[in-house]
Amino acid sequence: MIAPKGGHGVDPRAELGGFFLSLNVQLIGASDADLTTGNDFRQITLIKEPRVYNAVPLAGSIASADTLKALNYLDFVSSVDVADYSVDELIVGGTSGAQAYIVEIDSDTGYIYYHQNSKTGYVDFQHGETITGQTSNTAGALEDNTNVSPATPNPGVNPPEVDRGSGQILFLENRDPINRTTTQIEDIKVILEF
Repeated sequence: MIAPKGGHGVDPRAELGGFFLSLNVQLIGASDADLTTGNDFRQITLIKEPRVYNAVPLAGSIASADTLKALNYLDFVSSVDVADYSVDELIVGGTSGAQAYIVEIDSDTGYIYYHQNSKTGYVDFQHGETITGQTSNTAGALEDNTNVSPATPNPGVNPPEVDRGSGQILFLENRDPINRTTTQIEDIKVILEF
């Protein structure tokens, strides 16, 4: 048998006649800290070459971690019990007037992960301001970057781990809400045609 120009496997689409790619992933409870539990998801997206967050858009290196969070998060002063807030609750900044919805509450770290949309607007929260939950009426102050040691460079308001504007979307599917808990497994299968 004579190999094609460049050798076997150089162009599998032409050599094997393959135009489909099958992907399968399992989301197992809270096996990874980046997987949100206690909330639902409605969209599955496959992104090629997303970049690690950098203050300069699209300047971060290509992400190589298995999972990354694409949510901004707030770091509260140690006296605030973030468990008093509620998932999906609207929060408002007392100084900035910024609004956002809570996606995840991490009581271990004291972080609240949030997202903003066209309804909330995209105003940034400010370091040290008081954040009030509109359902729970809980109010708590964010860390202030002027009062924290240099070992904690971003107290208060923190960026996501991944640059949400980076990468190429290869697949996107909207689904009915799927509620995630720590005891369940989601088995996601995707077939792509090239």
